[in-house]
This record gives sequence, structure tokens and C-alpha cells, in this order.
Amino acid sequence: MNHQQIDLSVKEIKILKYYLKNPNSPIADYQVKDIEKLISLELLTIPNQSEIDIDTYINVFGHRSYDIQPQIFSLTEKGEMYLQFLRKDRLRFYIPLAISIFALIISAIALIKSW
Repeated sequence: MNHQQIDLSVKEIKILKYYLKNPNSPIADYQVKDIEKLISLELLTIPNQSEIDIDTYINVFGHRSYDIQPQIFSLTEKGEMYLQFLRKDRLRFYIPLAISIFALIISAIALIKSW
């Protein structure tokens, strides 16, 4: 699947940005369906559960319970590439838009002064 074909909501993009800044972090206040969609698109991954730092888990959740499996996610390479594509795509849209608006304002000012 191409990066242009992936259609994510604003919440899902925020999730990707969160995991870009906080790799291997426990699940935050996000809905499970959003996380599952990102995992199915291979933008997020669940690292090996045996590699999870239990002290970090205790600091986040406040108790040591081995019955509860911590849900830790990290951004995949494909997820990082999608965020880079999204950033470039937004620049390609907003820079020409800003230049066009600026040119329109300058043209309007020139027309008003010529009268």
C-alpha cells in the first residue's frame, strides 16, 4: 500500500506522532480500534513482550501485576515514512497557498491605489 492511499483520521495521526516522540511507550488514552487500525496498516507494532522494562511499567501503572500484560507500542519504519510523507505533503499544499494569498492581497492593494 502506498502512502498516498492511506487515509487516517486526525486522532490516528496524533497517535503516530505520540509514538514518534515516545517510542516503546505504554498505551495512552486512545481507543483500541484506532490502535488496531494502525497495527493492521503496519504503522505501529507491538515489540517483544519479554523486552518490556517492568520498572517503567510500574511507574506508569503503579503496581506490579504479572497477570496484566502491558501494552507497549512502537512506531514502525513505515509509520515514520508516513509521517515524513504527510509533513512534505502539507508543505507542498500550504506554501503555494500562502504565496497565492499574499499575491492576491498585493494585487488588491495595487488596484486600490491605482484608482
